[in-house]
Amino acid sequence: NGEIDGGDRIGYYSVDEDDYPSAVTINEGTLEGIDIGFHMDVMEPSGIPMSLKGIFTRPSGYDEDAPPAYVIVAKVDYPDILLNDPISAIKYFEKMPPGEFTFNIDLSETDLMPGDEVMVIALWDRDYEGGFPKPTRGDKLGIVQNKDKYAFTVQLRYGVNAIPGDGYEFRLSKRMYDFDSSILYALDMSQAGSFDPDLAQIIVMALHVDGLKVSFQFPNIVDIAVDMDYVLAFRTLAATEYDYIGDGTQVDPNPPRVLDILTALFEDITVYEESEPPDPLIKGENVAGAGEQTAYLVAILDKDGDGEFDPGSDEIGYYSSGAVTIDGTGTITIPGLGDITVPDWFPTELFGQYCLPTALERITKGDNLQDRGGGVYGPYWIQMNKYWEPSSTP
Repeated sequence: NGEIDGGDRIGYYSVDEDDYPSAVTINEGTLEGIDIGFHMDVMEPSGIPMSLKGIFTRPSGYDEDAPPAYVIVAKVDYPDILLNDPISAIKYFEKMPPGEFTFNIDLSETDLMPGDEVMVIALWDRDYEGGFPKPTRGDKLGIVQNKDKYAFTVQLRYGVNAIPGDGYEFRLSKRMYDFDSSILYALDMSQAGSFDPDLAQIIVMALHVDGLKVSFQFPNIVDIAVDMDYVLAFRTLAATEYDYIGDGTQVDPNPPRVLDILTALFEDITVYEESEPPDPLIKGENVAGAGEQTAYLVAILDKDGDGEFDPGSDEIGYYSSGAVTIDGTGTITIPGLGDITVPDWFPTELFGQYCLPTALERITKGDNLQDRGGGVYGPYWIQMNKYWEPSSTP
């Protein structure tokens, strides 16, 4: 009909592996080899009055004379898809006026619907030279996130959606890098308890040691607090995507699961981008008596599938290489936490072994495996360990 409608196809020239549009420079003469491939479907507009209105925290150096920033809306569950395959995820993007950091985005021309979960991203394209925006090395990135609920997405509703909403923040605090690194892991769900496999999901994260606070107290045995700024990797899985659930012998999956380290990391995390194995890619910390510590592997069994951690109902697990035994009063030593005295009122029914998170010593470029000694390597097993809920102190 001579118009661009839903269901039509869009093609363009691209030399990128992720099919991202590539700009060309037109000089005198004939420019050859500019082949056009069809990569995108035109969305069928929903026509539903729905918008995003809000503000992002302006980073240092972003002003009227700076390269442009973009606000991007993507229908995606975890950030690495946006970084590695943006064409498949982006539903809308808008170039901000120079130095501007407030926005009002009309989503009625997209196919997004109320109830959809989306990521809202701000990209400061510091090497922008025209064409489509693309996150590349040296750019700054911000993602709307809820640090208390461990959520990277927001649920759209009819009408105006305030960004960031209550409990969320929107800061351009992540720096883009160019490296390839991953952690190979497996999931042990044998202590996960009951859950609805059609409703629940598993959230897997790698967290820099500065972003996970572990406390050991009574009667709440293991208490964990996560700072989402320090997420190194993030992935959601169906609740049935585990490798062991207590039946038979635990065997390493072949191939192991892969958790890719994000190439957009919090600006307070030190990254040695030029280092090669065995030198570290990400700076950890040296702990007396424990050696080098860089990151924790954590999994959350999100039983209601809402993308949030609900204490008291959801379960949390982690990679652990050792256990603490409590069999009466006295003092126990916990690596990284020191000596803790077991109170004499501690209930005997809670005696037993308790696994605590163990930090991965070092993360390098390439695949990171667990060194099991004797030249044997394998995936890091994340165990869905239960921790005790607080109760009244006698």
